[in-house]
Amino acid sequence: MIEKNDLTIGERVFFPIRGKGVNGTVVRINKKTVTVFDKLNSRVYRVPYSLLFKDITFSRPPLIFDNSVLLTEEELSDLADELKKEYQQVFKTFNSEQTRLLESVKIKWSKRPTYRKGGYYLKSAKGQLKNEITISSTFKNTPKEVIKLVLFHELLHIKHFNHSKEFRSLEQSFTNFEKVDEIMGKILVEYRIRRMKNLI
Repeated sequence: MIEKNDLTIGERVFFPIRGKGVNGTVVRINKKTVTVFDKLNSRVYRVPYSLLFKDITFSRPPLIFDNSVLLTEEELSDLADELKKEYQQVFKTFNSEQTRLLESVKIKWSKRPTYRKGGYYLKSAKGQLKNEITISSTFKNTPKEVIKLVLFHELLHIKHFNHSKEFRSLEQSFTNFEKVDEIMGKILVEYRIRRMKNLI
């Protein structure tokens, strides 16, 4: 991935869009996005910095973190309990039914990594109550704070099914939200690119 101050006009970059990879040339550097010209298809794209890559060969290893952690499913549940204590003011807004679901929710890792979603909350299936959170295995070897944010996001879905303004407001109460959310996005994007290039 490319940092904001690490780009020049005319530089070649690579980014994913609709399941495909696009090569292009930087024609303008904006505050939150980069304007990229794809000469092959004569198209212009405005691309967020978090989706840009310079090195499309991926000769380097995947994103590696000094403070990575591999949690068991039991530890995921402990992490949820930790979140309930840290953000009790948020969870106090849950009604009695939502609080009951919060206290009994089951948490597990997905069977395989994903790149579209960090996690998923399933309240019911086939007419039965499931009350289950699945966290993408993509995050198994990532910083604890990233896993916490994914889990916090899914716990909030117990109250808010959609990503409403109220949901986003509660989500952004997470400590260092913007920084951790950016790391989470980069992990998902890198995994997607590697899948597209058959590197994993």
